[in-house]
Amino acid sequence: MNFQSIKYYNEGVDLARDGQLQAAIEAFQKAIRIEPQFVDAHYNLGVTFYELGQLAEARQEYEIVLQLRSDDVDALNNLGTILAKSGQLEEAKKRFDEALKIDPDYALTHRNLAAYYMEIGDIVNVAKYVRQARKLDPEVFDREPGPPRISPRY
Repeated sequence: MNFQSIKYYNEGVDLARDGQLQAAIEAFQKAIRIEPQFVDAHYNLGVTFYELGQLAEARQEYEIVLQLRSDDVDALNNLGTILAKSGQLEEAKKRFDEALKIDPDYALTHRNLAAYYMEIGDIVNVAKYVRQARKLDPEVFDREPGPPRISPRY
């Protein structure tokens, strides 16, 4: 990993945490220009785009993350969330199902599946996934929906 790309990445993390999202985007993009396969920079760029409501750009970054690291359950969940917000419910469910196969004990995936089943009116499965999500993480429904927070500094 290139030192300069890590420097820009860490700068982006700090800026995003301070709420300076546009500046964070620029820093993550600089890191990616130096190190095009910097997965965490792509991931955090996706989170930042999502925070700004730029869902198409966020989706593109999560798809890149999944090309580079296909078992990334956070990227799968985030992509599924974007697809659901875009009305592509069946595509969203596919991403959540993929995430569940990789990590069946990830509460966020169960929460997202509960939301999917709520959207299509399948109350039996809503209850099933709500119970499982709460069993895995009793506070999973207390947090805001959407992508997890920015990944940590290096």
